Amino acid sequence: MEGPPMVCYSMGSINSLVEKITPLMENHPKTKKLLQDLKSLRVEMNKFAGGRATGEQVKVWMKQVREMVYDIEDWIYLKKDFSESDMEEIEDFRDEIQEARSRCLRYELLKQAPTSDAEIVYSTGPRGRRLFLEERTVFVGRDHPKSELLGHLKDEQKDLKVVSIHGRGGHGKTALAKEIYGDIYIKGQFEYKAFVSVGRNSSMKTTLIEILRQVKSSEVDASQTWSSNDEQINEIINELWGFLHTKRYFICIDDIRTANDSEVILCALPDNDLRSRILTTTRMKDIAILFSRRPNDVVYEMMALNKTDSKSLFRNCLYVQEEEWTDHFKELSKEILEVCGGLPLAIIVTAGFLWRTSAELPLQSEKLKKAIPSEFDEFYSESQAMRKILDVSYADLPQPLKSCFLYLTAFSGNYDIKKDRLVRRWVAEGLIPERHGNSSWETGESYFDELISRRLIQPAFDGNDDQPIGCTVHGVVFDFLESMSSKENFITPGAELKSELFPCERVRRVSLDCGDEDEGDTLISNTLSFRAEEFGGLKL
Repeated sequence: MEGPPMVCYSMGSINSLVEKITPLMENHPKTKKLLQDLKSLRVEMNKFAGGRATGEQVKVWMKQVREMVYDIEDWIYLKKDFSESDMEEIEDFRDEIQEARSRCLRYELLKQAPTSDAEIVYSTGPRGRRLFLEERTVFVGRDHPKSELLGHLKDEQKDLKVVSIHGRGGHGKTALAKEIYGDIYIKGQFEYKAFVSVGRNSSMKTTLIEILRQVKSSEVDASQTWSSNDEQINEIINELWGFLHTKRYFICIDDIRTANDSEVILCALPDNDLRSRILTTTRMKDIAILFSRRPNDVVYEMMALNKTDSKSLFRNCLYVQEEEWTDHFKELSKEILEVCGGLPLAIIVTAGFLWRTSAELPLQSEKLKKAIPSEFDEFYSESQAMRKILDVSYADLPQPLKSCFLYLTAFSGNYDIKKDRLVRRWVAEGLIPERHGNSSWETGESYFDELISRRLIQPAFDGNDDQPIGCTVHGVVFDFLESMSSKENFITPGAELKSELFPCERVRRVSLDCGDEDEGDTLISNTLSFRAEEFGGLKL
């Protein structure tokens, strides 16, 4: 039996608040009425917490109630004792709760309460191990592009050559780049190598430092630390250029999103005559062209998978053998693949949504049919289709798992997230519910496995075991999560606070890029998140 989590994305901290107020009743009788009001409010919130997306009125009401509950919790958290004036404050809180419940009744919001169809299934035992082994082999329809690009990178041309891959998000650019990098890494054709991701939030200084650390991994001064002074970027560029100037190198830079970033990269990496190579990926053709400044540079466009490869990828990602497919599902799968449009990420996430066993496949496929077939003809772009598939997959998650999934935005989207670190953070934030017979840690691990099973995160391995030590989040999925987190005011990126455009809402959680190593991580970019109440309530 699973209890409710202390904190969740949809209901905020109301369960935590009820727990905190309960022991206060003995010495402060007025808190008893506040507790009763909160419990009544929680019943109404629970009716909207699970299931699929509801109307805008309900979303606004839920958000207002969450913010009110957070305010009450912040006030309780800071109180050491209660005076008579505090009792007046409690009455004011009760009035706010009653007003919120009245709005719910007045606008007949309960009539919009969804029916939750999400029931959690946990990945355990041998099936989980089989899953992680299969995750390493999902690479379909890219052998020809890989062979062609490797040919460009391995030719005998002495001048620096830049190979730029461009295509829409979810086309498999990063997967292809990693395959190419892995092939070159294993064969040891370049002594100095680095693979870094830029993405939307990383600073170019952080990216350059990571390249420097990777190429100088065997050097005595590779452990040099850098301050957070942005003026140091020229110094870093000079050091990186000077170090690589006389060396044959291979640098792979993934997910470049701005022209400025491309200019900085080109300044930092020397054009020598030692057959050095740069491989880049980007969603924008213009940026790929910016890198193509020499006659022999290559701009390569990623194309969608053809129907044969799309079906092969779908079949490989689905945890049900094709022989077990019903005739009805075989026909439905054709429509599903039509919606995916040959986009590998869309196919993989859709297969993860269907997942599980042959017995459950009809139920999941019917959910999908109800959610998107009526909109098949309304998709005008791959990005719209991808967004809809992610919406459906997210809506299908059980309530606690939604919160854990959204919490991934507390980390940088460009690097591996350590599993142990992630689960500890889930537990500390109160996102993991109590489950009879299981510790919070065991439940957190099952949630981690569940997200991998649903293909919403990608497992990361260290080469010593078949079980993942962490995960990565695809750039498209991370963008989706940031969008959802922003709408729910769940986590605020520190970069947003540094900009002049301050959030219009009160900040509840902040994720800060610390820019140094933490907990033994070798990653340059680590994040710290904290609840605003820990600082007496952070208000903007």
